[in-house]
Amino acid sequence: MIRRKSSAGFTLVEMIMVIVITGIIAGMIAVFINAPMEGYFSSVRRAALSEEADAALRFVARDLQSALPNSITCTSSGGLQFLAIRSGGRFREAQTGTPLRFGTETTGFDMIGGTATSVTRDARGNSVSALPSRVIVGNLSSGVANCHSDFAAFGGNAGTGNAGTLSSIGGGGVVIDPYTYLPECYMASPIVQNNSTTTANEINDREFGRVYIVDSSPVNYVCNTTDGLTRNVAGVGTPVVAASHLSACQVACDSTKARVQLITINLTLRDRDNEPVNMLRRVTIVNRP
Repeated sequence: MIRRKSSAGFTLVEMIMVIVITGIIAGMIAVFINAPMEGYFSSVRRAALSEEADAALRFVARDLQSALPNSITCTSSGGLQFLAIRSGGRFREAQTGTPLRFGTETTGFDMIGGTATSVTRDARGNSVSALPSRVIVGNLSSGVANCHSDFAAFGGNAGTGNAGTLSSIGGGGVVIDPYTYLPECYMASPIVQNNSTTTANEINDREFGRVYIVDSSPVNYVCNTTDGLTRNVAGVGTPVVAASHLSACQVACDSTKARVQLITINLTLRDRDNEPVNMLRRVTIVNRP
């Protein structure tokens, strides 16, 4: 007769007790781990939002630095508008060559400070003459209507002011449509504004003055929760911050000082988990015509 050995194992009660004890231990571990894990994922989300907000603000700040002096304006809808400089240099004032004469109609003048090739390209290498451009001298504040060009209008009437229409650039010179630059628009020489007896030759008997070539279409930043933060030029929009991430946006322009302007941009971003990040950037603009 063969004897069978009794088999060893766990009873049902023992298995249930092990399961219960394991659950209790897992629950205790989860309580201690949950907070650090949530904190980690929350910090990852905030870091991503902070990077997005910082990149957007740095993009706008760099763009504002290329704005035509005295052309930045805050819109009533909470956005920004300005004229972007596409190229520039200095115009010849001496009697040699072809100087820019103020107060008389001109169709062109010598460009100083760059070869014809360099002034025909903007910072991105695009042709300056590819789009309608204006040639602006002495862009002053809005208090001087004939010498102020912004997004709304190029100051003065079609024939006089401070913004001629570019026809072409070549051979070191700028060719414009017939235009008369007003003497009061040339801020580099106070004598021009204070001495009514100054002659045309005296006006041009100085070294050099600044001239800017700007796109006729303004740069328009829209900033709201419907459109997000978007850069628009001539009807073409470039998204900077998606509307789904933008929770709030405030833009303010401080123009109390004639030569220094402070632009404040405040963005609040939220992700799909409603994680908020608020970031503010102040940009100082020196309006030096």
